[in-house]
Amino acid sequence: ALAVLSKESGALMPCYMLAVEACLFRFRCPDRRARRMVAGYFALFLLLPGVLGLIWIFGLGHGGMLSYAGRDFTMGERLLTETRVIWLYLFWTLLPRISSLSLYHDDIPLSHGLLHPWTTLPAIFGLVMLIGLAVALRRRQPLVTLGIAWFFAGQLMESTIFPLQITFEHRNYLADMGPLLAVLSLVFPLRASDAMPRLRRLFCVLLLAAFAGVTLQRAWHWRNPLTLAESEAYYHPKSPYATYELGQTYANLVLTGQLQVMPDAQRVLLQSLALPNASIIAGTTLAMVEAQVTHQFSPGLFTRIAELLRTRHIGSSDTTGLYSLVGCESHQHCRLPEGSLDGLFAAAFANPYLSHKPRTAADLHVIYGNYLAGAVPRRLNDARAQMLKAVALAPGTAQYRINVVIVDLAMEDAALAEQDLMAVRNLNHYGLLDREIAGLEKNLARLKRDQAAGKTPSGK
Repeated sequence: ALAVLSKESGALMPCYMLAVEACLFRFRCPDRRARRMVAGYFALFLLLPGVLGLIWIFGLGHGGMLSYAGRDFTMGERLLTETRVIWLYLFWTLLPRISSLSLYHDDIPLSHGLLHPWTTLPAIFGLVMLIGLAVALRRRQPLVTLGIAWFFAGQLMESTIFPLQITFEHRNYLADMGPLLAVLSLVFPLRASDAMPRLRRLFCVLLLAAFAGVTLQRAWHWRNPLTLAESEAYYHPKSPYATYELGQTYANLVLTGQLQVMPDAQRVLLQSLALPNASIIAGTTLAMVEAQVTHQFSPGLFTRIAELLRTRHIGSSDTTGLYSLVGCESHQHCRLPEGSLDGLFAAAFANPYLSHKPRTAADLHVIYGNYLAGAVPRRLNDARAQMLKAVALAPGTAQYRINVVIVDLAMEDAALAEQDLMAVRNLNHYGLLDREIAGLEKNLARLKRDQAAGKTPSGK
Protein backbone atom coordinates (compact mmCIF):
# COMPACT_ATOMS: atom_id res chain seq x y z
CA ALA A 1 0.00 0.00 0.00
CA LEU A 2 2.83 2.42 0.80
CA ALA A 3 4.51 1.61 -2.51
CA VAL A 4 1.36 2.34 -4.51
CA LEU A 5 0.77 5.59 -2.64
CA SER A 6 4.40 6.62 -3.26
CA LYS A 7 4.67 5.87 -6.98
CA GLU A 8 2.43 4.35 -9.63
CA SER A 9 4.93 1.60 -10.40
CA GLY A 10 4.46 0.36 -6.83
CA ALA A 11 1.31 -1.31 -8.16
CA LEU A 12 3.60 -3.76 -9.96
CA MET A 13 4.91 -5.24 -6.70
CA PRO A 14 2.40 -8.16 -6.76
CA CYS A 15 3.46 -8.84 -10.37
CA TYR A 16 7.10 -9.11 -9.32
CA MET A 17 6.08 -11.36 -6.43
CA LEU A 18 4.10 -13.57 -8.80
CA ALA A 19 7.18 -13.92 -11.02
CA VAL A 20 9.27 -15.06 -8.05
CA GLU A 21 6.55 -17.45 -6.86
CA ALA A 22 5.99 -18.99 -10.29
CA CYS A 23 9.67 -19.32 -11.26
CA LEU A 24 11.28 -20.32 -7.96
CA PHE A 25 8.74 -21.62 -5.46
CA ARG A 26 6.25 -22.87 -8.10
CA PHE A 27 3.41 -22.55 -5.58
CA ARG A 28 4.77 -25.46 -3.54
CA CYS A 29 3.59 -25.08 0.06
CA PRO A 30 4.11 -27.20 3.19
CA ASP A 31 0.39 -27.63 3.78
CA ARG A 32 -3.06 -26.78 2.46
CA ARG A 33 -3.44 -23.74 4.72
CA ALA A 34 -0.25 -22.15 3.41
CA ARG A 35 -1.34 -22.87 -0.16
CA ARG A 36 -4.65 -21.11 0.45
CA MET A 37 -2.84 -18.10 1.93
CA VAL A 38 -0.58 -17.79 -1.12
CA ALA A 39 -3.49 -18.17 -3.53
CA GLY A 40 -5.59 -15.75 -1.49
CA TYR A 41 -2.83 -13.14 -1.53
CA PHE A 42 -2.57 -13.09 -5.32
CA ALA A 43 -6.35 -13.21 -5.70
CA LEU A 44 -6.76 -10.24 -3.35
CA PHE A 45 -3.83 -8.06 -4.41
CA LEU A 46 -3.36 -8.97 -8.08
CA LEU A 47 -6.38 -10.62 -9.67
CA LEU A 48 -9.12 -8.57 -8.00
CA PRO A 49 -7.46 -5.13 -8.54
CA GLY A 50 -6.70 -6.10 -12.12
CA VAL A 51 -10.30 -7.05 -12.89
CA LEU A 52 -11.71 -4.00 -11.10
CA GLY A 53 -9.24 -1.75 -12.92
CA LEU A 54 -10.27 -3.11 -16.32
CA ILE A 55 -13.95 -2.68 -15.45
CA TRP A 56 -13.30 0.87 -14.26
CA ILE A 57 -11.43 1.79 -17.43
CA PHE A 58 -13.47 0.02 -20.08
CA GLY A 59 -16.80 -0.80 -18.49
CA LEU A 60 -17.69 2.38 -16.59
CA GLY A 61 -16.64 4.91 -19.20
CA HIS A 62 -13.52 6.09 -17.38
CA GLY A 63 -11.29 5.73 -20.40
CA GLY A 64 -9.80 9.16 -19.84
CA MET A 65 -6.65 7.60 -18.43
CA LEU A 66 -6.23 5.96 -21.83
CA SER A 67 -6.77 9.21 -23.71
CA TYR A 68 -4.19 9.88 -26.39
CA ALA A 69 -5.43 13.43 -26.95
CA GLY A 70 -2.09 14.90 -25.94
CA ARG A 71 -0.02 12.48 -28.02
CA ASP A 72 0.84 12.44 -31.70
CA PHE A 73 0.51 8.65 -31.85
CA THR A 74 -2.32 6.18 -31.36
CA MET A 75 -2.54 3.27 -28.94
CA GLY A 76 -1.90 0.85 -31.79
CA GLU A 77 1.21 2.74 -32.90
CA ARG A 78 2.43 2.83 -29.32
CA LEU A 79 2.01 -0.92 -28.84
CA LEU A 80 3.82 -1.68 -32.11
CA THR A 81 6.65 0.73 -31.30
CA GLU A 82 7.09 -0.70 -27.80
CA THR A 83 8.02 -4.08 -29.27
CA ARG A 84 11.16 -2.39 -30.61
CA VAL A 85 11.70 -0.19 -27.58
CA ILE A 86 11.77 -3.20 -25.23
CA TRP A 87 14.78 -4.52 -27.11
CA LEU A 88 16.45 -1.13 -26.73
CA TYR A 89 15.86 -1.32 -22.97
CA LEU A 90 17.58 -4.73 -22.93
CA PHE A 91 20.58 -3.48 -24.93
CA TRP A 92 20.91 -0.33 -22.81
CA THR A 93 20.87 -2.47 -19.66
CA LEU A 94 23.37 -5.12 -20.73
CA LEU A 95 25.51 -3.12 -23.21
CA PRO A 96 25.12 0.55 -22.24
CA ARG A 97 26.77 3.16 -24.45
CA ILE A 98 27.05 6.80 -23.54
CA SER A 99 25.78 7.81 -27.00
CA SER A 100 22.57 5.82 -26.53
CA LEU A 101 21.58 6.84 -23.02
CA SER A 102 19.46 9.95 -22.69
CA LEU A 103 16.62 11.60 -20.83
CA TYR A 104 14.86 12.00 -24.17
CA HIS A 105 14.28 9.43 -26.89
CA ASP A 106 11.68 11.21 -28.99
CA ASP A 107 13.97 10.69 -31.99
CA ILE A 108 12.94 7.00 -32.12
CA PRO A 109 10.63 6.59 -35.15
CA LEU A 110 7.13 5.26 -34.55
CA SER A 111 5.96 1.92 -35.89
CA HIS A 112 2.99 2.51 -38.19
CA GLY A 113 2.68 -1.13 -39.21
CA LEU A 114 4.36 -4.52 -38.94
CA LEU A 115 6.88 -3.54 -41.63
CA HIS A 116 6.99 0.25 -41.11
CA PRO A 117 9.79 0.21 -40.09
CA TRP A 118 10.72 -3.33 -41.06
CA THR A 119 12.33 -4.02 -37.67
CA THR A 120 8.89 -4.12 -36.01
CA LEU A 121 7.99 -7.64 -37.14
CA PRO A 122 11.37 -9.17 -36.16
CA ALA A 123 11.08 -7.42 -32.80
CA ILE A 124 7.70 -9.10 -32.20
CA PHE A 125 9.06 -12.53 -33.19
CA GLY A 126 12.07 -11.93 -30.95
CA LEU A 127 9.88 -11.20 -27.94
CA VAL A 128 7.84 -14.35 -28.59
CA MET A 129 11.07 -16.37 -28.78
CA LEU A 130 12.33 -14.76 -25.57
CA ILE A 131 9.15 -15.81 -23.76
CA GLY A 132 9.51 -19.30 -25.25
CA LEU A 133 13.09 -19.44 -24.00
CA ALA A 134 11.95 -18.52 -20.50
CA VAL A 135 9.41 -21.37 -20.54
CA ALA A 136 11.93 -23.87 -21.92
CA LEU A 137 14.54 -23.04 -19.23
CA ARG A 138 12.14 -22.90 -16.30
CA ARG A 139 13.51 -26.14 -14.76
CA ARG A 140 17.15 -26.14 -15.80
CA GLN A 141 17.78 -22.40 -15.38
CA PRO A 142 15.05 -20.99 -13.12
CA LEU A 143 16.92 -17.73 -12.55
CA VAL A 144 17.05 -17.08 -16.28
CA THR A 145 13.31 -17.63 -16.42
CA LEU A 146 12.82 -15.38 -13.40
CA GLY A 147 14.99 -12.66 -14.97
CA ILE A 148 12.93 -12.66 -18.16
CA ALA A 149 9.62 -12.79 -16.28
CA TRP A 150 10.75 -10.01 -13.93
CA PHE A 151 11.69 -7.79 -16.86
CA PHE A 152 8.36 -8.30 -18.60
CA ALA A 153 6.50 -7.66 -15.33
CA GLY A 154 8.27 -4.32 -15.18
CA GLN A 155 6.97 -3.44 -18.65
CA LEU A 156 3.27 -3.96 -17.83
CA MET A 157 2.81 -0.29 -17.04
CA GLU A 158 5.62 1.30 -19.05
CA SER A 159 5.24 -0.50 -22.38
CA THR A 160 1.56 -1.35 -22.80
CA ILE A 161 -1.68 0.60 -23.34
CA PHE A 162 -1.16 3.61 -21.11
CA PRO A 163 -0.50 6.87 -23.02
CA LEU A 164 2.96 7.54 -21.60
CA GLN A 165 5.77 8.78 -23.77
CA ILE A 166 7.20 6.10 -26.02
CA THR A 167 10.56 5.66 -24.30
CA PHE A 168 11.79 6.37 -20.79
CA GLU A 169 14.91 4.41 -19.96
CA HIS A 170 15.13 5.66 -16.37
CA ARG A 171 11.75 4.12 -15.49
CA ASN A 172 13.35 0.68 -15.87
CA TYR A 173 15.54 0.87 -12.79
CA LEU A 174 13.67 -2.05 -11.17
CA ALA A 175 12.88 -4.00 -14.34
CA ASP A 176 16.60 -3.88 -15.25
CA MET A 177 17.33 -6.30 -12.42
CA GLY A 178 15.75 -9.06 -14.51
CA PRO A 179 18.20 -9.11 -17.45
CA LEU A 180 21.15 -8.68 -15.10
CA LEU A 181 19.96 -11.61 -12.99
CA ALA A 182 19.44 -13.77 -16.09
CA VAL A 183 22.93 -13.09 -17.49
CA LEU A 184 24.81 -13.43 -14.20
CA SER A 185 22.96 -16.64 -13.35
CA LEU A 186 24.47 -18.12 -16.52
CA VAL A 187 27.94 -16.94 -15.54
CA PHE A 188 27.53 -18.19 -11.97
CA PRO A 189 24.87 -20.95 -12.14
CA LEU A 190 23.02 -22.23 -9.09
CA ARG A 191 24.69 -25.59 -9.50
CA ALA A 192 28.32 -24.84 -8.72
CA SER A 193 30.71 -25.45 -11.57
CA ASP A 194 34.50 -25.44 -11.53
CA ALA A 195 34.76 -24.85 -15.28
CA MET A 196 36.76 -21.76 -16.23
CA PRO A 197 36.47 -19.98 -12.87
CA ARG A 198 39.05 -17.33 -13.81
CA LEU A 199 37.31 -16.57 -17.07
CA ARG A 200 33.96 -16.16 -15.31
CA ARG A 201 35.48 -13.86 -12.70
CA LEU A 202 37.24 -11.87 -15.42
CA PHE A 203 33.92 -11.43 -17.22
CA CYS A 204 32.36 -9.95 -14.10
CA VAL A 205 35.31 -7.63 -13.52
CA LEU A 206 35.15 -6.36 -17.10
CA LEU A 207 31.37 -5.95 -16.88
CA LEU A 208 31.64 -3.90 -13.69
CA ALA A 209 34.45 -1.82 -15.20
CA ALA A 210 32.35 -1.10 -18.30
CA PHE A 211 29.34 -0.11 -16.21
CA ALA A 212 31.49 2.05 -13.96
CA GLY A 213 33.05 3.78 -16.97
CA VAL A 214 29.66 4.65 -18.46
CA THR A 215 28.43 5.82 -15.07
CA LEU A 216 31.50 8.04 -14.68
CA GLN A 217 30.90 9.59 -18.09
CA ARG A 218 27.24 10.20 -17.30
CA ALA A 219 28.10 11.79 -13.96
CA TRP A 220 30.58 14.09 -15.71
CA HIS A 221 27.96 15.17 -18.23
CA TRP A 222 25.52 15.82 -15.38
CA ARG A 223 27.92 18.06 -13.45
CA ASN A 224 25.83 21.15 -14.27
CA PRO A 225 22.67 21.93 -16.30
CA LEU A 226 24.58 23.32 -19.29
CA THR A 227 26.93 20.35 -19.76
CA LEU A 228 23.99 17.96 -19.35
CA ALA A 229 21.95 19.78 -22.01
CA GLU A 230 24.98 20.00 -24.34
CA SER A 231 25.65 16.26 -24.08
CA GLU A 232 21.99 15.34 -24.63
CA ALA A 233 21.79 17.51 -27.76
CA TYR A 234 25.17 16.30 -29.04
CA TYR A 235 24.27 12.61 -28.91
CA HIS A 236 20.65 13.14 -29.98
CA PRO A 237 20.64 15.99 -32.53
CA LYS A 238 17.35 14.78 -34.03
CA SER A 239 15.53 14.84 -30.70
CA PRO A 240 13.25 17.91 -30.39
CA TYR A 241 13.24 17.65 -26.59
CA ALA A 242 17.02 17.29 -26.27
CA THR A 243 17.75 20.22 -28.58
CA TYR A 244 15.01 22.30 -26.95
CA GLU A 245 16.47 21.62 -23.52
CA LEU A 246 19.83 23.00 -24.69
CA GLY A 247 18.16 26.04 -26.29
CA GLN A 248 16.14 26.68 -23.14
CA THR A 249 19.29 26.47 -21.02
CA TYR A 250 20.97 29.07 -23.24
CA ALA A 251 17.81 31.20 -23.07
CA ASN A 252 17.83 31.11 -19.27
CA LEU A 253 21.46 32.26 -19.31
CA VAL A 254 20.49 35.13 -21.61
CA LEU A 255 17.71 36.23 -19.27
CA THR A 256 20.20 36.29 -16.37
CA GLY A 257 22.33 38.79 -18.29
CA GLN A 258 24.74 36.56 -20.23
CA LEU A 259 23.88 38.11 -23.58
CA GLN A 260 26.90 36.58 -25.30
CA VAL A 261 25.06 33.24 -25.62
CA MET A 262 22.05 34.81 -27.36
CA PRO A 263 23.23 33.64 -30.82
CA ASP A 264 23.59 30.11 -29.45
CA ALA A 265 20.07 30.22 -28.00
CA GLN A 266 18.63 31.42 -31.31
CA ARG A 267 20.56 28.83 -33.35
CA VAL A 268 19.63 25.83 -31.18
CA LEU A 269 15.97 26.79 -30.69
CA LEU A 270 15.52 27.33 -34.43
CA GLN A 271 17.23 23.98 -35.04
CA SER A 272 14.81 22.30 -32.63
CA LEU A 273 11.82 24.02 -34.24
CA ALA A 274 12.88 22.77 -37.68
CA LEU A 275 13.01 19.07 -36.72
CA PRO A 276 10.32 16.90 -38.38
CA ASN A 277 8.49 15.91 -35.19
CA ALA A 278 8.96 19.16 -33.28
CA SER A 279 6.36 20.91 -31.17
CA ILE A 280 6.05 24.71 -31.03
CA ILE A 281 7.61 25.09 -27.57
CA ALA A 282 11.06 25.87 -28.94
CA GLY A 283 9.56 28.62 -31.09
CA THR A 284 7.50 30.16 -28.29
CA THR A 285 10.55 30.12 -26.01
CA LEU A 286 12.61 31.90 -28.65
CA ALA A 287 9.84 34.45 -29.21
CA MET A 288 9.69 35.25 -25.48
CA VAL A 289 13.46 35.66 -25.20
CA GLU A 290 13.71 37.86 -28.29
CA ALA A 291 10.74 39.96 -27.12
CA GLN A 292 12.46 40.64 -23.81
CA VAL A 293 16.05 41.06 -25.00
CA THR A 294 16.43 42.13 -28.64
CA HIS A 295 12.84 43.29 -29.41
CA GLN A 296 13.38 41.82 -32.87
CA PHE A 297 12.17 38.42 -33.99
CA SER A 298 13.85 35.78 -36.13
CA PRO A 299 12.52 35.92 -39.72
CA GLY A 300 9.63 33.53 -40.30
CA LEU A 301 9.41 32.53 -36.61
CA PHE A 302 5.68 33.07 -36.18
CA THR A 303 4.99 31.62 -39.63
CA ARG A 304 6.75 28.39 -38.64
CA ILE A 305 4.88 28.21 -35.31
CA ALA A 306 1.55 28.76 -37.08
CA GLU A 307 2.39 26.09 -39.66
CA LEU A 308 3.04 23.52 -36.92
CA LEU A 309 -0.17 24.44 -35.12
CA ARG A 310 -2.15 24.11 -38.32
CA THR A 311 -0.72 20.84 -39.65
CA ARG A 312 0.54 18.51 -36.87
CA HIS A 313 -1.13 16.89 -33.90
CA ILE A 314 -1.39 19.43 -31.09
CA GLY A 315 0.00 18.01 -27.86
CA SER A 316 0.67 19.10 -24.33
CA SER A 317 3.95 20.80 -25.28
CA ASP A 318 2.12 22.96 -27.81
CA THR A 319 -0.54 24.07 -25.33
CA THR A 320 2.19 24.76 -22.78
CA GLY A 321 4.03 26.91 -25.31
CA LEU A 322 0.91 28.94 -26.12
CA TYR A 323 0.07 29.29 -22.43
CA SER A 324 3.55 30.65 -21.68
CA LEU A 325 3.44 33.02 -24.63
CA VAL A 326 0.04 34.39 -23.55
CA GLY A 327 1.30 34.79 -19.99
CA CYS A 328 4.36 36.68 -21.14
CA GLU A 329 2.20 39.06 -23.21
CA SER A 330 -0.52 39.45 -20.57
CA HIS A 331 1.97 40.30 -17.83
CA GLN A 332 3.60 42.81 -20.20
CA HIS A 333 6.96 41.05 -20.13
CA CYS A 334 6.75 40.55 -23.90
CA ARG A 335 5.78 42.88 -26.71
CA LEU A 336 4.75 40.58 -29.54
CA PRO A 337 3.96 41.68 -33.11
CA GLU A 338 0.45 43.06 -33.55
CA GLY A 339 -2.07 40.29 -34.20
CA SER A 340 0.52 37.50 -33.90
CA LEU A 341 -1.27 35.67 -31.10
CA ASP A 342 -4.62 35.93 -32.87
CA GLY A 343 -2.97 34.38 -35.91
CA LEU A 344 -1.47 31.52 -33.91
CA PHE A 345 -4.80 30.61 -32.32
CA ALA A 346 -6.56 30.87 -35.68
CA ALA A 347 -4.03 28.38 -37.05
CA ALA A 348 -4.56 26.04 -34.09
CA PHE A 349 -8.35 26.09 -34.43
CA ALA A 350 -7.96 25.28 -38.14
CA ASN A 351 -6.06 22.08 -37.28
CA PRO A 352 -7.91 19.12 -38.85
CA TYR A 353 -6.93 16.78 -35.97
CA LEU A 354 -8.38 19.03 -33.29
CA SER A 355 -11.93 17.76 -33.77
CA HIS A 356 -10.79 14.39 -32.42
CA LYS A 357 -9.30 15.97 -29.28
CA PRO A 358 -12.10 17.88 -27.51
CA ARG A 359 -10.15 18.33 -24.28
CA THR A 360 -7.17 19.80 -26.11
CA ALA A 361 -9.50 22.09 -28.08
CA ALA A 362 -11.18 23.19 -24.84
CA ASP A 363 -7.82 24.04 -23.29
CA LEU A 364 -6.92 26.11 -26.34
CA HIS A 365 -10.18 28.06 -26.07
CA VAL A 366 -9.43 28.77 -22.41
CA ILE A 367 -5.89 29.97 -23.17
CA TYR A 368 -7.15 32.18 -25.98
CA GLY A 369 -9.92 33.49 -23.70
CA ASN A 370 -7.34 34.39 -21.06
CA TYR A 371 -5.38 36.32 -23.68
CA LEU A 372 -8.47 38.21 -24.86
CA ALA A 373 -9.47 39.03 -21.28
CA GLY A 374 -6.05 40.50 -20.57
CA ALA A 375 -5.51 42.25 -23.92
CA VAL A 376 -5.23 46.01 -24.24
CA PRO A 377 -7.96 47.02 -24.74
CA ARG A 378 -9.72 44.11 -23.04
CA ARG A 379 -11.94 42.02 -25.30
CA LEU A 380 -14.19 40.54 -22.65
CA ASN A 381 -17.13 39.61 -24.88
CA ASP A 382 -14.81 37.61 -27.13
CA ALA A 383 -13.15 36.10 -24.06
CA ARG A 384 -16.51 34.93 -22.72
CA ALA A 385 -17.34 33.38 -26.10
CA GLN A 386 -14.11 31.37 -25.94
CA MET A 387 -14.84 30.19 -22.40
CA LEU A 388 -18.31 29.06 -23.48
CA LYS A 389 -16.80 27.07 -26.34
CA ALA A 390 -14.61 25.26 -23.80
CA VAL A 391 -17.72 24.50 -21.72
CA ALA A 392 -19.51 23.13 -24.78
CA LEU A 393 -16.60 20.76 -25.46
CA ALA A 394 -16.35 19.54 -21.85
CA PRO A 395 -19.57 20.43 -20.01
CA GLY A 396 -18.70 18.31 -16.99
CA THR A 397 -15.45 20.13 -16.23
CA ALA A 398 -16.15 22.58 -13.41
CA GLN A 399 -13.11 24.80 -14.01
CA TYR A 400 -14.35 25.71 -17.49
CA ARG A 401 -17.65 26.94 -16.04
CA ILE A 402 -15.79 28.79 -13.28
CA ASN A 403 -13.80 30.59 -15.99
CA VAL A 404 -17.07 31.85 -17.50
CA VAL A 405 -18.15 33.32 -14.15
CA ILE A 406 -14.77 35.02 -13.74
CA VAL A 407 -15.19 36.73 -17.12
CA ASP A 408 -18.77 37.69 -16.20
CA LEU A 409 -17.45 39.43 -13.09
CA ALA A 410 -14.75 41.18 -15.14
CA MET A 411 -17.53 42.40 -17.45
CA GLU A 412 -19.35 43.65 -14.32
CA ASP A 413 -22.47 41.78 -15.44
CA ALA A 414 -24.03 40.53 -12.20
CA ALA A 415 -26.98 38.89 -13.92
CA LEU A 416 -24.79 36.76 -16.18
CA ALA A 417 -22.50 35.91 -13.27
CA GLU A 418 -25.46 34.78 -11.17
CA GLN A 419 -26.75 32.64 -14.02
CA ASP A 420 -23.41 31.00 -14.76
CA LEU A 421 -22.64 30.54 -11.07
CA MET A 422 -25.76 28.37 -10.80
CA ALA A 423 -24.26 26.02 -13.39
CA VAL A 424 -21.11 25.76 -11.25
CA ARG A 425 -23.21 24.93 -8.18
CA ASN A 426 -24.86 22.10 -10.10
CA LEU A 427 -21.43 20.49 -10.54
CA ASN A 428 -20.51 20.78 -6.86
CA HIS A 429 -20.59 17.10 -6.02
CA TYR A 430 -19.66 16.19 -2.44
CA GLY A 431 -18.72 19.80 -1.74
CA LEU A 432 -15.50 19.65 -3.74
CA LEU A 433 -16.09 23.13 -5.17
CA ASP A 434 -17.14 24.82 -1.92
CA ARG A 435 -14.04 27.01 -1.73
CA GLU A 436 -14.21 28.14 -5.36
CA ILE A 437 -17.95 28.86 -5.13
CA ALA A 438 -17.50 30.83 -1.91
CA GLY A 439 -14.88 33.01 -3.59
CA LEU A 440 -17.09 33.65 -6.61
CA GLU A 441 -20.10 34.45 -4.40
CA LYS A 442 -18.00 36.91 -2.41
CA ASN A 443 -16.87 38.71 -5.57
CA LEU A 444 -20.42 38.70 -6.94
CA ALA A 445 -21.79 40.21 -3.71
CA ARG A 446 -19.12 42.94 -3.87
CA LEU A 447 -20.06 43.71 -7.47
CA LYS A 448 -23.74 44.01 -6.55
CA ARG A 449 -22.92 46.34 -3.63
CA ASP A 450 -20.74 48.55 -5.84
CA GLN A 451 -23.41 48.72 -8.50
CA ALA A 452 -26.10 49.55 -5.93
CA ALA A 453 -23.86 52.35 -4.61
CA GLY A 454 -23.27 53.65 -8.14
CA LYS A 455 -19.54 52.88 -8.06
CA THR A 456 -19.66 50.76 -11.22
CA PRO A 457 -21.90 50.77 -14.27
CA SER A 458 -24.76 48.31 -14.02
CA GLY A 459 -24.24 47.20 -17.58
CA LYS A 460 -21.37 45.42 -19.29
